[in-house]
Amino acid sequence: MRFAALALLWSTVASAQAVYTWVDKEGETHFTDDPSTAPKGAKVHTTEGVELSNVPAERTAPRPAPVEPRRPAPTPGPKPTAEEEARWRKLFRDATTRVTTLEEEIERDRKQVEEINGMPITGTYTCYSRQAGGGRIVVPCGSNPAHTRIKERLATNRSALERAKADLDDLERRASFAGVPREWRR
Repeated sequence: MRFAALALLWSTVASAQAVYTWVDKEGETHFTDDPSTAPKGAKVHTTEGVELSNVPAERTAPRPAPVEPRRPAPTPGPKPTAEEEARWRKLFRDATTRVTTLEEEIERDRKQVEEINGMPITGTYTCYSRQAGGGRIVVPCGSNPAHTRIKERLATNRSALERAKADLDDLERRASFAGVPREWRR
């Protein structure tokens, strides 16, 4: 119960007046000496109070702080050998080098085939041009084979990069499971 409701109840009960109560939708009980303050549709109950000399307030005991379960101390495994350390370091070095190399190749190829200064590169070249009515007409005759090769390599490298990143993530999971120290994963 709220303190205000208790104070109202004490004063009302002490003077032996009628006390009106109702319960709201959330299940909270309200007290008043004026039934018109109850919301419409609420079922209001009337009680007659008797003089009370002392009404103890509800006190809730403080909750104890949550206790975290004790985890058993990790048992140290066998000391890793220098060969294991070298193997894990090489695996991570190779995986990160692969990702970095692919990212650099993709960026270089992307610059060659996608856009220069906001203008798309078409990848076509001109077979001939002729004068017609005072203007020049340029007739494209086909796609540039070098441009086509770069676009194909770009698509291939993009899918290889996704696989390389997935492989690196898998290596990271395996290393975590094996308890490989973070400094070996650089």
